[in-house]
Amino acid sequence: MRKLVGWTVLVAGVGGLGYVATTNHAVSMEDVITERAGGISGAAELPVDVQVSGRDVTASGLAVDQAALDQLRDEYSEIEGVRVVNVDAVELLPVADPFEIQISKTDDGAMTAEGVVPSYTAQAQLGDVAADLPLAAGAPDGWAQLAASGRAALGPLNSGQMTLSGTDLSLSGVANSPAEFAAANAALGSVPDGYTSDVQIDVLDDGTPLRLNLIVAASAVTGSAKLPTELDGDAGFAGFDAMQSPLASADADWPDAARTVVQATGSLIDGEVSLEETSLMVRGQASPEGKAAAEAALAGLPATYSQDVDIELWDDGEPLQVSVAWDGSTATADGKLPADFTLSGPTDVAVDPTGATSFRPDADGAFTANANAGVAALGSLNEGTLVATADAITLTGTATSPKVNAALDAALENAAPDTQITREFTYLDDGSPAAWVLDYDAATGATIEGRLPTTLEVSDLSDALGVPNLEGTTGVALEDDTAGPAVEMLTVTSEYLPEIETLKLSRDGDGTELDVVMAPGIDVDLVAADLAERLPSDVALTISATENLPQQGAYRVNNATGLGEVYLNGYWIPDLNFETSVAGCTEQTALQMADGGINFLSGSARLDAASARVINALAAIAVPCVEADLELEVAGHTDAQGDADQNQILSQDRAATVRSALIARGVPERAITSIGFGETQPIADNETPEGRAENRRTEIEWFERGALRNP
Repeated sequence: MRKLVGWTVLVAGVGGLGYVATTNHAVSMEDVITERAGGISGAAELPVDVQVSGRDVTASGLAVDQAALDQLRDEYSEIEGVRVVNVDAVELLPVADPFEIQISKTDDGAMTAEGVVPSYTAQAQLGDVAADLPLAAGAPDGWAQLAASGRAALGPLNSGQMTLSGTDLSLSGVANSPAEFAAANAALGSVPDGYTSDVQIDVLDDGTPLRLNLIVAASAVTGSAKLPTELDGDAGFAGFDAMQSPLASADADWPDAARTVVQATGSLIDGEVSLEETSLMVRGQASPEGKAAAEAALAGLPATYSQDVDIELWDDGEPLQVSVAWDGSTATADGKLPADFTLSGPTDVAVDPTGATSFRPDADGAFTANANAGVAALGSLNEGTLVATADAITLTGTATSPKVNAALDAALENAAPDTQITREFTYLDDGSPAAWVLDYDAATGATIEGRLPTTLEVSDLSDALGVPNLEGTTGVALEDDTAGPAVEMLTVTSEYLPEIETLKLSRDGDGTELDVVMAPGIDVDLVAADLAERLPSDVALTISATENLPQQGAYRVNNATGLGEVYLNGYWIPDLNFETSVAGCTEQTALQMADGGINFLSGSARLDAASARVINALAAIAVPCVEADLELEVAGHTDAQGDADQNQILSQDRAATVRSALIARGVPERAITSIGFGETQPIADNETPEGRAENRRTEIEWFERGALRNP
C-alpha cells in the first residue's frame, strides 16, 4: 500500500513538476505550430483557415478534392509537436462536369462570365469578370491558365465569346483588323497537350492604311481608295473604286484631308496622287491656273501631313510644231505652240493660229527661233508651207526663181544652231533676164515670143506699135522688172509702120536691137536719120530697103492700114474704091491728105519719109481718075518767111517733085501739071507759127480733061 502510495506520491510530485514545465513549453510550441500551419494554409490551392490550440490544429475552409484535403491533413500532421489535426471543417468543392466557363464581350467592350473556376487564383487571373463565379472541382490540368489565355484573347476583339469546357476551347468574335486578329491569337497562344481549340474570328478590316490612289488623264480623275466610315456615301468619292472600311479614322483630320486632296486632284490635267495615312505624294501636270489652285488647296493640309508635291505645267508630250500655209497674201497656221509665243505671218500679215498651246514656255528658245526664221523665209515664196519644230525647218512651195535663195538664206541664218533645214521648191522662173522678140510683117502681121519683164505687158507693145493683135506665146521673167525702151521705140517707129515691110525688135540681157526693112520706094536714109535721132542711143538700130521685091501686080493687105495694096511700078499702091468724077476724086484726095498732107525737108524740095504714104495714095486716086478723063494740077505754096523769089522757086520745085513722084507711080505724065505760087496765096496769118505752117502746103486740084489751067 505504501509502495503504491509512494509511487502515487512520486508520480504526483513528478507530475506536478512536469505540469509546470509542460505549460511553459506548450506556449512556445503553439507559436511554432501556428506559424507553420499558417504557411501550409497559405500555400493551399484554396483558402484554408487554421486554428492552433496548444498542439492541436483545427482547419476550416475549402479543398479542391479529397486528395487535396488528405495532403493538407498530412502536411499539418507532419508539423513537429502537433498532437491532433482536425480537418473536419474543410469542405470539398463540388465537382463540375463538364468543368466549364463562358466569357462574352459585347461591342461596347463589356465582359460577362458564366460557369465555374477551380480556384481563387484562377478567379484572380480572369479578373473582375470572374469575381462572382463559384469555385468547383474537376478542372483538368492547365485549365485555369488556358481560361486566362482565352480571356486575354477577347481583349483585342470588338466582341466575342470564349468557352472552355473541359479540354475543349472555342473562341469566336470580331476583330477590327488583322492586327487585332493577330493579337488575339498571340494572347491565346498554343493550347496545352490534350486540349482542342476552335477559333473563329471575323476580321472587319484588312488592316491596310486609309488611302487614296488617284490617276488623272485628260482632266478625268479615276482611282481607288480605302475610306473610313466618316466618308461612307460621300459624293466626292463616288467615282472611285473605293473600299469602305467599317472603322472610323484614327486620325480625325484624315476625312477632311482626303476631301482636300480630291479637290486638288481635280485641278490637274494629268498625274498621279497618293494619300496614305498622313503621307501625300503628288506628281502631275496642270494649267497655270490649275497648278495654283492645287497648290493652294494642299497648303491647307495639317502640318502633321508630309507632302511630296511636284506639279508641272501641263504638256501632252508632243513636240512643239507649227505649220503655216501661205498663199502670197494670207496665212493660216496650225500646230502646238509654247506659252507666251505670238506667231506673226509672212511679211507681217496677221495670222490667228489654231491647234494647241502648251502651258510651258519654249525653254531653250530653239522652237521660237526656228518658227520666226521659217515664217520670214516663207514670205519670200509666192506660196508655200512651213513646218517648224525645235530642231527642223521644212519649206515647200513655189518661188519666183532661184534668186529667192539669197533672201531665204538671210532669213534662215536666224534659225537655232544645228537645225535641219529642208527646202523643196518649184521655181516659176529660172531667174534669167527677160528675153523676147517682136516680129512684124506688113503682109502677115505681128507676133511676139519670149519672156517679158514684170513691168511690160503684151498689150503695151501692141498699143505702142499700133497693131490690134499681137500673136504669140510669152512668159514672164519674174526676176526682171526692167521694161527698157521697147514701148518708146515702138511708139516712134509706129509712125512709119505703113511704110515698113518688116520689123524685128529683140531684147535680152545684152540689150535691145531694132531691125527695120522699109517697103519699096521709101527714102530709107531719111527714115534712118529720123529714127537714129529719136530712138535711145543704146539701141542697136538697123534700117534697110527691102531686097525681096514682089511681082508686078502682087496684092496684099497692109496690116498697118488695113487697106489692100497692089505692087505697081516699084511701089505698094493702096487699093481705093471711090467715084471717079471731079467731085469724087477731089473728095478722096482731101481724105488722103487730111492726116498730114505732103511735106518736105526744110528749105528743100525733097519729100520727107512720111510723105510717101500720101504720094502712094494720090497715085491710087490719080490713075483711075485720069482713066476717067480727068486731069490734076499740083500747086506748091510757101509762107512769107525769106526771099519771095526763092519762095517762088521752092514752091515750083516742090510741086514738080510731087508731079514726078506721081508719074513714077504710073500716073500719065500728060494728065499732070505742076505750078508754084510761092508766098502769094496765103490761107492764114504769116505772123504766127501756126499760120505759116498752114501756108506751107501742097494742093491738088482736079479738072475735066481740057479744062486744066495753063501754068
